[in-house]
Amino acid sequence: GPRLAAQAVKSKSLEAVFARADQERPIGVLVDEAQRFITSDPDSGEPSFLDRCRAFRCITLFATQSLASLRYELGSLSSGQAALEIILANTPSKFFFRSTDDQTVNWLRNQLPPPGNGGAHIVDVRRPAQLRPGEAYYILADGQWGRGQADLQGLACVEPTTEKRHPA
Repeated sequence: GPRLAAQAVKSKSLEAVFARADQERPIGVLVDEAQRFITSDPDSGEPSFLDRCRAFRCITLFATQSLASLRYELGSLSSGQAALEIILANTPSKFFFRSTDDQTVNWLRNQLPPPGNGGAHIVDVRRPAQLRPGEAYYILADGQWGRGQADLQGLACVEPTTEKRHPA
């Protein structure tokens, strides 16, 4: 019952994004616990929505527990895996907080470049499971990446750690 109702609200919200007459000001859609509501439906699913939402000046933020959670919800068939790849490709900025999920760690390892000196990869030196509250690895739309810490006491962002990286 509650899950079906939440998915109906999600579907109507996404429809409203595409029906906006005034697109002068951008809007945002925030989906917490996205793994509970995500679908690969061709009309109201996230892969289709993310392909079009920027044209309607919509910023989308998904929060989920892990990539494994999304994979589980989308299914193990090739269509579900393709849907997850579309979602990941169409969410150019990503933040990874503390996680013990091996799929998330492996995906992050494949996205962040290896060290130039042949040493250990950053996610093997500081595993995501070891991150402190408010600390995250990030990959930004402009290619920058690194590890940063939010000031949770003051709810203000502080400077990233020295592990900030820029595109080559």
